[in-house]
Amino acid sequence: MSWSNIKLILFRELRDQMRDRRTLFSIVILPVLLYPLMGLLVMQVMQFRQQNPARLQIIGAAEIPDSPPLLEGENFSAELMQKDWSPEMFEINILEATMDPDVVRQSAQDAITEGEFDALIYFPQGFAERVKQFQEHVKDDNKATPAEKAAEFPQPQIFVNSAREKSLVARDRFWTILMRWRDDVIEQNLAAHDVPPEATNPFTVDEVDLSDEPERRSFLWSKIFPFIVVVWALTGAFYPAIDLCAGEKERGTLETLLSSPALRSEIVGGKLLAIMTFSIATSLLNLASMGMTATLVMGQLSAAGAAGRLNFGPPPIWSVGWLLLALIPMAALFSALALAVAALARSSKEGQYYLLPLLMVNLPLVILPILPSVEISVANSLIPVTGVLLLMKTLMEGNYHDALIYAPIVILVTSICIWLAIRWAIDQFNNESVLFSENERFDLKLWLIHLYRDRNPTPLAGSAVLAGLLILMVRYFASPLFTLPTTGSGFVMYIVAIQFLTILLPVLALAALLARSWRETFLLKLPHVLTIPAAVLLAFAVHPFSIMLGSWVRSQFPVDEQTTQQLQDLLTPALEGLPFVVVILLMAALPAVCEEFAFRGFILSGLRHMGHKWGAIIISALFFGATHGMLQQSITATVVGVLVGFLAVQSRSLFACMAYHVTHNSLAIGMTALRAEGVEDSHWLSFIFKPTPPESELVLAEVVNDAFPYQPYLVGTAAIGLVLLIYYFTTLPAGLSEEERLQKALTRQPSETAATRPASKDPSQS
Repeated sequence: MSWSNIKLILFRELRDQMRDRRTLFSIVILPVLLYPLMGLLVMQVMQFRQQNPARLQIIGAAEIPDSPPLLEGENFSAELMQKDWSPEMFEINILEATMDPDVVRQSAQDAITEGEFDALIYFPQGFAERVKQFQEHVKDDNKATPAEKAAEFPQPQIFVNSAREKSLVARDRFWTILMRWRDDVIEQNLAAHDVPPEATNPFTVDEVDLSDEPERRSFLWSKIFPFIVVVWALTGAFYPAIDLCAGEKERGTLETLLSSPALRSEIVGGKLLAIMTFSIATSLLNLASMGMTATLVMGQLSAAGAAGRLNFGPPPIWSVGWLLLALIPMAALFSALALAVAALARSSKEGQYYLLPLLMVNLPLVILPILPSVEISVANSLIPVTGVLLLMKTLMEGNYHDALIYAPIVILVTSICIWLAIRWAIDQFNNESVLFSENERFDLKLWLIHLYRDRNPTPLAGSAVLAGLLILMVRYFASPLFTLPTTGSGFVMYIVAIQFLTILLPVLALAALLARSWRETFLLKLPHVLTIPAAVLLAFAVHPFSIMLGSWVRSQFPVDEQTTQQLQDLLTPALEGLPFVVVILLMAALPAVCEEFAFRGFILSGLRHMGHKWGAIIISALFFGATHGMLQQSITATVVGVLVGFLAVQSRSLFACMAYHVTHNSLAIGMTALRAEGVEDSHWLSFIFKPTPPESELVLAEVVNDAFPYQPYLVGTAAIGLVLLIYYFTTLPAGLSEEERLQKALTRQPSETAATRPASKDPSQS
């Protein structure tokens, strides 16, 4: 790869984009004008802001005690209102007479529905007399219990409509008035008994905020700026990417660039750096414009006394520095994704349609760090985009200790994602069927006929992705239709129906329509004589490390105890009457057959047409993990799916994958069965499991809950066996698809071309 070629392409793309008025408007003019206009609009709206009066009706005002006063004339007592309240905030209609409670309820329903009042307050008959009697009892040292006194009290009622905002506002205002009036009643009763008011509230708790002003500003801005920066980095990268790919296709200049001496990777590098430049510029301009506008608006609101807690000032400079540092990898990731997606577009108009799906995929990853209870951790650091945002938030808050711990994980995950996105973009430019696909009318009938008539021996990559999505959708919509039974026979039918109807049947139907050879699609070939025994031994070797992985996943993503108990209560009666052999066949053998047909058969065979063996293995493993219900199961199943996909590619037989899958599931079920039995005093088990504690007898129920349940020498033996078995499978003659052979040849092309071509010369120097 030549840096001079990348630099030439970079400057060329920058010059072209700077001549485009649409790009300049979206990157420079729009951020500069958008936020000031929004701030001006906020200021204009604030001038017309007013509080509408709460329209209340008081029914049974004659039942209100005279002392302490609740009403003064036609409004509430001024002593009961808050400092910033005024009598104009209430419009009160007073009815002295009381009514039957049922009549009051219907009257309130009609009045609020018709908009005559926002809320109604009802004082029942005898309320004032009961308050007076209670006060007399207090003076006479009446010994009636508080529960008896409260039960005898007629309770006032507030009628509201919680589906109307005005009704809720009126309820809140009157509730404040009523609570203050009740406090006055309590103080009056205490004074009549010569008890000071402090007796009911002997002390107060003062809150002391140890943070200083810059820390509070950093904390507030850390919830806003990362979200804004990431969203604008994505949108700022996508529009230039559309013009650099689809725009060049329309102008007819892409063919000239591809026929130049520059390699496809160099073309992608130059375009990527150009898109990154505009992405960073868009984010910085939006960041600066938003910060200055917010500072000016909050300053004016503070001068007018209307800012309240929103007046948190501009962000500290050092917190913005961390934000700018994290902007570079985010811009690189989104630029590579935008470039790869934009290469699919045949026109600028079509490219616009791809922005929303790309934004929707990243939006959950951007919103997750904003949630109140989400903090940086090992598990969250492994989530792309989310880990970077949480790291930015942690640095802006000044928590450098946690940031230093999790920064290496975030950097590693982000670097891998950037590398994968760049590789995808390079593959898109190496695939001329993607770059120069025909823009033709789509006819559904002809397309379906073409799919069936011209189908290949194995499905295409798009068909494999369709199968994975179809399985996920079928399982999602079918899960409410299947309820977990409590009987053994019902449980058998439940598992069989789930496996056949939601996994195996969709795959077989797609294979009948989209693949000519089921033998090649589902890898129905006899492997080498040692392959199946090696797969079984591999499952035994992996099992200790699978237990460790599951324990680590549960520690990072704890399972709710209530959920665990519910599952146990449902499964225990269903499994009690089933023989152990039936349980193995039902929960180990049946899933192994159905899931291997789907994920290592149809889906993996189709994905290998992408040209990347490991890419196909990982994507099929992700689909495999996503079909498991719980997050903890999905993570461990994805890791196992990568290993089983490797076995499928190397052995070229689905039977080896089934053998591994059956053994893996059987070991997990066996551990669960041993835990349920609670075996003690077992001499042979002490050679396998570690006793806990050393001086006690072996209690297997405690052993299997340990993260490292096996004896150290057994784990070491398993590790050695794992390495040897993996080496054995790597020596098997794995076959490559036509696309994989082509991609392998393309990866050798850059080094061979670089060795034979002359050095490029800058045209500006000639």
